[in-house]
Amino acid sequence: MAVTLTLHVLLSLAFAYCLFSFLEYAVHRFAMHKMRLANRYGVSFLQRLCANHMALHHKRDYRHKDHAKDDRIRDVSLAGFVPAMVVILLLALFDPLAARISLGFGVAYGILWWVVHNEMHRSEGRFFSGTAVYRYLERRHQLHHLHPGTNYGVILPLWDFLLRTSCTPEIQRAAAARQGSGKEESSPDGPVK
Repeated sequence: MAVTLTLHVLLSLAFAYCLFSFLEYAVHRFAMHKMRLANRYGVSFLQRLCANHMALHHKRDYRHKDHAKDDRIRDVSLAGFVPAMVVILLLALFDPLAARISLGFGVAYGILWWVVHNEMHRSEGRFFSGTAVYRYLERRHQLHHLHPGTNYGVILPLWDFLLRTSCTPEIQRAAAARQGSGKEESSPDGPVK
């Protein structure tokens, strides 16, 4: 019985990781980087989310201390919350334990995402900022700001690897070398500049 419960919890956590990693990727890539899509559907929330992210967040210096419109926790959280709740409510019909675990994972993920993303841009010296994991994630996020068609997963990068939108320092150096030779590199979202 204990082994079965442990396995159930572990599988539920794996499901929650895959779910929230995918939501982070999909919301960031398709809701925050696709103004044409937001305009096509005419949804003011998506238009504001995309404009704030692309026109403000990506146009500012990577490091900033103020809390501007691009950092609205309400908008970013709502964009991921709605699809997550749909999946979790459907999951609850079939597996209530997995749904509760996914909900808990999602709440913890949301808080962690906000704290880590703020540290990436504000460098407040939080206790985790010297760890290798944080430095790796921060470098990936810096590369996302240099190459907006890559590295959509801020703290859960699984889908960047699976869908081949991951950018590493090596890829960046190769892109810079190609750009210097006049060749242009492209990503799934267009040319990498």
